[in-house]
Amino acid sequence: MSTESAIVNYEAKRRLQNRFQDHLTQLARQRQARAELVQTPYGLECAWAGFERSKMLDLINDERRRLGKNMINQDDVDREERQACGHVDYLFKFSLYCAELVLQG
Repeated sequence: MSTESAIVNYEAKRRLQNRFQDHLTQLARQRQARAELVQTPYGLECAWAGFERSKMLDLINDERRRLGKNMINQDDVDREERQACGHVDYLFKFSLYCAELVLQG
């Protein structure tokens, strides 16, 4: 990869990450409305967590569709979100991983 294409790829990822983080921040402001605990394949969690992952899947696939790429599935987003869990910069990491899902393959 040339330096120029690496810079373009970095800038695209950064723009997506910023947009996704803004969206997650907006969703986080609504968490109180989905504070109940629900059983999931990953164990017991707040309902807002699954809701936010689902919304991120929609955003990621909208971008992938725009780029002519195949859609990803919920498991892909769930896996990336679990990597971000527990970090003090959870929203940053989750949004970054989501941006990477857009740009991969």
